[in-house]
Amino acid sequence: MAELRFTPEFVGNLESIAAYIAQDSEILAREFIKNLMDRLEVLKVNPEIGRVVPEKADAAIREIFYGSYRVVYRLAEAREIVDVVMIRHAARLR
Repeated sequence: MAELRFTPEFVGNLESIAAYIAQDSEILAREFIKNLMDRLEVLKVNPEIGRVVPEKADAAIREIFYGSYRVVYRLAEAREIVDVVMIRHAARLR
């Protein structure tokens, strides 16, 4: 089973998204974070589940989608570590 790590960029992105959602509902913001983290747990068992990020063309840099959000992650150390790099709204380029 792979270790899941979160970069400061991911944490900052997630905090910004949660703050935006919380403007309408703190409950929905908490649910968003919980459900996203639950979704990311699959990466521990199957780190290659996401597709290779097209603009990077590097098999170690992958992405999965959660609702309208794109989560980019990097496989490291023989697929034993998954670094979750960023989360952004899918409509945003890069």
